[in-house]
Amino acid sequence: MKRVFHLRVRSRNISCAPLRELEFDKRVIYRMGSVTPTNKITKRKDYMEINSAKACEISGNKIKMKERFTHGKIATAEWFMLRPESVEHNRTTDKFFSSKVNCALKKWKAIIVKRYNSSGGKGIFFIQTPEDFDTFYRSEDFCNCHPLGVKNYIFERYYTYSREYRIHVTEMGCFLADRKMLIEGAEDRWHRHANNSVWISEENPKFDKPTNWNDIVTECINAMKSIGLDVAAFDVKVQNNKHENPKFIILESNSAPSLGEQSLEAYKQILCDIING
Repeated sequence: MKRVFHLRVRSRNISCAPLRELEFDKRVIYRMGSVTPTNKITKRKDYMEINSAKACEISGNKIKMKERFTHGKIATAEWFMLRPESVEHNRTTDKFFSSKVNCALKKWKAIIVKRYNSSGGKGIFFIQTPEDFDTFYRSEDFCNCHPLGVKNYIFERYYTYSREYRIHVTEMGCFLADRKMLIEGAEDRWHRHANNSVWISEENPKFDKPTNWNDIVTECINAMKSIGLDVAAFDVKVQNNKHENPKFIILESNSAPSLGEQSLEAYKQILCDIING
């Protein structure tokens, strides 16, 4: 009788628990965000692995992720980092400021600041004025990031593109996609997250698929490869379809996205396709 093995899912994401019910004729480790090395999980050498610990580490660290995107020439938001010594304190006005941030504001109009491990709308700030930078620098989030302080954050150009999608891919292509749409009366309109958005599936007319969808999916696959992941989700902002070839940017990667009923079924199917070859 042939032995069967349950999929070993390494993740703190409780929404992926039903994936552990999957059975295969081989041993498989699937990481959703886990950075635990294989030799800390098992001493066996016959495990197939989906998403390496190193790739999950890079995906979960926005600084390392952006460095890979830049190296791979991925279509992503312009960004920079600050050194602690580049932040100045005006004793007269008791305000913190940065000449680099001020120059970027003049050029970009608005900046999004992200902590290297921010998620769920936490550890992220919107800057439109030097006063906003001072507010960020005095925030509890920033003060808790010492000793590295400002080195824990990336400063990213804010794009006003009206549509945002979460696109799940493997080397085979896109196997799941949703559009993130702001709920009526949402206060924070510069950033879409679980508390201010609804998720629109591809079957819904409001999904409004970009005319250059295939190009966007291809770039998501390129981004996945630049990080080293096998299965990944990407948040992508896209101009509206009034443009003949809408511009788009990949905001960030996610190796451990939250899964609902529909997305669980999509993940079960793609994992079966990958594992069974």
